[in-house]
Amino acid sequence: MPITLKCQQCNKEFRVTPNRKDTAKYCSRRCHAESLRGQSGYWLGKHRSDETREKIRNAHLGKKLSEEHKRKIGLAGKGRLPWNTGKVGVFTEESNRKRSEALKGRFMGPDNPRWKGGMHVSRRRNLELIEIFRTRNSDGVIRCHFCNKEITKLRGLSRDALVIHSLDKNHENWDASNKVPAHLACHTSFHTRDRV
Repeated sequence: MPITLKCQQCNKEFRVTPNRKDTAKYCSRRCHAESLRGQSGYWLGKHRSDETREKIRNAHLGKKLSEEHKRKIGLAGKGRLPWNTGKVGVFTEESNRKRSEALKGRFMGPDNPRWKGGMHVSRRRNLELIEIFRTRNSDGVIRCHFCNKEITKLRGLSRDALVIHSLDKNHENWDASNKVPAHLACHTSFHTRDRV
């Protein structure tokens, strides 16, 4: 049997089921929104549970926004000033130095969230190998182990960039006799063939 309550915003009477008698305060969403008007950050300090966040995420998956909606989203941010406008010393040398001192030693090695158990190869080790590769040829040119063409790009992800290949397929064996230079494309092709 419905219960009659009075809206806290417009004082209009509205009916709710008995299980909502202690929680219902407003007759409509409009009255609820009007009651929040002027309160900045009413959501601050409150957190949705992971389950609720997942439900919201799933509800929005696959939704397509209309061009008008996209345009309105773009217009909503126009004219807003960045958070650091007018603030002094946000990115000065002094503030950078202070932040650097505060973070010194933190997030290094095993304390870093991206730590992979010490498997990361240092740049210094790679540079040492590059020098060894140069001395292997009398002309000082680094050549691909697979196609025997010159490797000109020592960094990057292009097809002709340098990749260090392990002959015995043991990436932990850093002996120079186990490492040879290769083009990224040749190296990828070799390992793709190897899998088949």
